[in-house]
Amino acid sequence: MAVKRLGLATPNATVATLLATNDTTGVASVIVSNRANVDSLVTVYVEPAEALGVEGSRSYIVDNLSVGIGQSFETFRFALNVGDQIWVKSSTSLANFSCSLVYDQAGRTNVIYSATQPGFPYIGDIWIDSETEEVSVYTGTGFNTIATVAPTGPTGPVGPFGPSGPTGPTGPQGSSVRILGTYSTLALLQADNPIGAIGDAYVVGQEFVYAWSDLNQEWALVGPIGVTGPTGPTGAQGVQGIGGADGATGPTGPAGTPGGPPGPTGDTGPVGPIGPTGATGPEGPTGPTGSTGETGVQIGAVPPADTSLIWVDTTVDSAILIHANTHSSGGSDQITISSSQVTGLDLKLADIDILTNGEASIDRRAPLSGVSYGSSGNMLLTYRKATKTETITKLSMACGTAAGATPTLIKYAIYSVNETNGNLTLVASTASDTTVFSASNTGYELTLTTPWSKVAGTTYAYALLVISAQTLPTIVGYNHASSGAVNNILALSPRMTGVVPGQTDVPASILGGNVSVSNRALWTHAIP
Repeated sequence: MAVKRLGLATPNATVATLLATNDTTGVASVIVSNRANVDSLVTVYVEPAEALGVEGSRSYIVDNLSVGIGQSFETFRFALNVGDQIWVKSSTSLANFSCSLVYDQAGRTNVIYSATQPGFPYIGDIWIDSETEEVSVYTGTGFNTIATVAPTGPTGPVGPFGPSGPTGPTGPQGSSVRILGTYSTLALLQADNPIGAIGDAYVVGQEFVYAWSDLNQEWALVGPIGVTGPTGPTGAQGVQGIGGADGATGPTGPAGTPGGPPGPTGDTGPVGPIGPTGATGPEGPTGPTGSTGETGVQIGAVPPADTSLIWVDTTVDSAILIHANTHSSGGSDQITISSSQVTGLDLKLADIDILTNGEASIDRRAPLSGVSYGSSGNMLLTYRKATKTETITKLSMACGTAAGATPTLIKYAIYSVNETNGNLTLVASTASDTTVFSASNTGYELTLTTPWSKVAGTTYAYALLVISAQTLPTIVGYNHASSGAVNNILALSPRMTGVVPGQTDVPASILGGNVSVSNRALWTHAIP
């Protein structure tokens, strides 16, 4: 029998981590060492090769087993087939996991798990009795028991307390829960909100609270909502207050004017007849032609030749006063305009977040944070009409929490938008770079494979595609409230956000009807 190590891992606290993928049929065990200054709760489970990622098919070796400070623990030995995966998790980030495999190096490798002895065995076959948990190997004359898969023994007595360790650093602030609304059933909640964000919660059936689980990507039951207690009894009536003092008597009013009542109104006299209409007078002579008025505002994409006119440039939607060069600073008749003579300009420019270098997909004054990416293969879209005409060579995005190692594909891309039907056409993209988002709270700048000529007044969709079987990152952006109503508002023309699920690479074109609603807007910086 030969022994080899399958894998080593020191996972982050509370993060399920792949320890090893088995490549040889055999019997394995896991050793855990706790290097933290507090007890660690550890979990070890196996996902069979034929049901990877299916939670209901997991086989738990230990679940939340407490390992003391400075102690080690070895699991019982368990059988593994080729392709089976071993996953581990710890309540602290200082738990070391090591997995070793015992396997038959000579002869046929065949492990049978059954209650009856297998027929027609070959030398080297391993039989695990499913009733007695005895492990036997066939030597040519019969099966010889070599080990027993024993259950975990009882926990030993508690050892003496060691000296108190130093106070650890303050942990990160926990996320709060926001009750965003109510649904009559869980199915309606899941239909309107297939993907939530950390901290989102809803009341279902006016009785239970469901919150979004980012780890399991599902709406998880938190517990029943508190019941309002009965109304308390009415309190006794208070003592009547003391009456106020009587007010002083007012002065006597003036005497009335003597005299009798007025007489009746006389009858109205008859209306006189209307006089005849006079004759129309003769038409007067035509007056002289007036002087030519000032030329009005000129509108178009090309400036007029007359430099004294006001011109509205339709390519940038702004008014420009074209004047002779002699009016500029240093000219023969320069004009100086004080800030008091221009009203509303500063307020108008302040309403638009315009970057000095390049252009962004969303306004920085929005409450930016780490936005949940959702599911692998989702391509998230953020729409923005360009305000500048310039050549873009790079795109930059940032993550809140890092992606698990190692993603299959990560790409940035830009699409032009047909504002009539919503169809998208790829105009530029980056090559895949799976080192992107490997560190938390970090920006990542990628170079486009071909420079992109951005045109002011054109609507573009900035895209991000992440494909990974590991933990997905959160992306810096703005997370609108998660509801069907909000998603539909964001999809109104001109559209602000969208998602195209189930992608394996950045497509060359997308029909507008294939873009689904989304409540997530991601920050993207287009850099010249």
